[in-house]
Amino acid sequence: MSRSQPKPRLWPHVLAWWPLLFALWLLLCGSLEWPELWVGAACALGSAWLAAVLRRAGVIPFDPGPAWLTKLPRLWLHLVVESWQLFVHLLRTLRARRPEGTFVSLERRWTPGDPAAGRERAWITLAMSVTPNTVVVGIDVASGRILLHQLLPQEDARASLEALL
Repeated sequence: MSRSQPKPRLWPHVLAWWPLLFALWLLLCGSLEWPELWVGAACALGSAWLAAVLRRAGVIPFDPGPAWLTKLPRLWLHLVVESWQLFVHLLRTLRARRPEGTFVSLERRWTPGDPAAGRERAWITLAMSVTPNTVVVGIDVASGRILLHQLLPQEDARASLEALL
């Protein structure tokens, strides 16, 4: 960040992220005891503040922006479809007693050092891993390879990925 540009204010980011991080704490903790609530609130506030400071310093170039919200409906649809497909597949597997699964390697090129590419890799990891059938095992930026594991092998994993982008 150059000196001529004003630095972004910290508190709007802290106040935006604090409730989300606190909700995540409550979800993962599962307790509504007062000591847990105080610790969760403090940890969420500290995490939100630290993230805002690092973002302001330019250490964290990740800034998804509101455009990502337009991708959420496709993600939910994908989640429902894959859940149903996996449920049917698991019922068949229980009858046949032969588990299946496969690894799939996809190719996608990114420009090194591009923040938009980092956002896209984060979205791919989230979107492909939140569904029950597919998990992103790893992304090799240098070779542009994405390694997926699917419990129910799909004919066209690339189409599934492109639908989420």
